Amino acid sequence: MTIKALLLWVLVSSAAPGADVAPTAVPALDQRIAELVAEVERGVGDVPVMLASSLRHADRGSLILVDARTQAERNVSIIAGAIALAQADRLTLSPDLHVVVYCTIGLRSGHAARDLRERGIDAVNLRGGVLAWLAEGGTLVDPAGKPTHRVHVYGRRWNVVPDSFEAVW
Repeated sequence: MTIKALLLWVLVSSAAPGADVAPTAVPALDQRIAELVAEVERGVGDVPVMLASSLRHADRGSLILVDARTQAERNVSIIAGAIALAQADRLTLSPDLHVVVYCTIGLRSGHAARDLRERGIDAVNLRGGVLAWLAEGGTLVDPAGKPTHRVHVYGRRWNVVPDSFEAVW
């Protein structure tokens, strides 16, 4: 094992459960998404993150997904199984509870994850939010639970979705 690989292993193994480490360990995101994420992380960089690629391969039975977007955004689509942030207020402390919070790009969810952590809940921010999720091949469902290719992206500036998706704002 090289020194670089060993250092990366130490960083990853010492991170909070469910969290991924530094931006240098992030798979290549679309350049525009990466720029948006960099802006967001100035405000919530202290909050542990989970990468979309890690979420796609995680045992979803041990996670609670929390969507920090507005009701209007959630009415378009959500990551399957996600609950609204308002429902997260009912979460009780449990060592088995692992929460992943997301929004469009990660700013609102970063603040929400920070608030949950201050309450003692093991919450992390989905780095890059729905945009990173879609870039990694993630899927969405509509409010009835049916697959959809529509996604609310908050505004024109965040219209960085795969060609197979329709962005609305």
